[in-house]
Amino acid sequence: MTQRQLIVAGKNGCGQCILPVAQSIDVPTLASLDWLDDDRLVLRAAGGDGFTLLLDDKAHVHAVGYNYNGQLGRGHANDDDPDNRIPRPVTGIGNVRIVQIAAGYAHCAAVTESGQLLTWGWNDYGQCGTGAAGGNVLVATRCAVGALADDVRVAFVACGFNHTVALTSDGGVIVFGHNVFGQLGTGNNERQPTPVLLTCAALDGMHIVGCAAGGTFTMLVSDEGRVFAM
Repeated sequence: MTQRQLIVAGKNGCGQCILPVAQSIDVPTLASLDWLDDDRLVLRAAGGDGFTLLLDDKAHVHAVGYNYNGQLGRGHANDDDPDNRIPRPVTGIGNVRIVQIAAGYAHCAAVTESGQLLTWGWNDYGQCGTGAAGGNVLVATRCAVGALADDVRVAFVACGFNHTVALTSDGGVIVFGHNVFGQLGTGNNERQPTPVLLTCAALDGMHIVGCAAGGTFTMLVSDEGRVFAM
């Protein structure tokens, strides 16, 4: 039988390390997985500012920790709810199978098996890609505006501090959110609440297969091994 293990460390003020203590975890420690049903396995984990996302082997997403901007996807932004300390399924996903997750400062994204993109959490800079900046997205919501039309399949997503980068199955790059440092690569410093396809001379003819989003920068990797930064 495969052994289930999740190793955690760091601040645990709201249970984001999935341990029943309030103090920080100073050394790598096994987290409790008793809350998982039917001997499920944790396949992926993503950490934001004081919260944690977990993807299990049944393609379900769970969240735990701080929830001041609705980043747990529970339909509210009540940060005082003691239930926030217990991993719970993200609301709004339903029976859709999730294959990848990402967490920013206080927003989240998930890619479905069919290539759709779901987002939730803090949206003041348009980082949830709803087409408008402001407020919180309290449940996982399909992002289907701008460049994320119905026929676009997302293969991967990364979340920066307040911006989001998604790769399409045909090697395209879609960006949205905060852009004060040019982290979206759109050639300006304006926030972008509507997802747009990234186009520039440097990427012309490139097939992008990897991306990473830092706090205020983005890295891209092509199938030829070329690296781009903005």
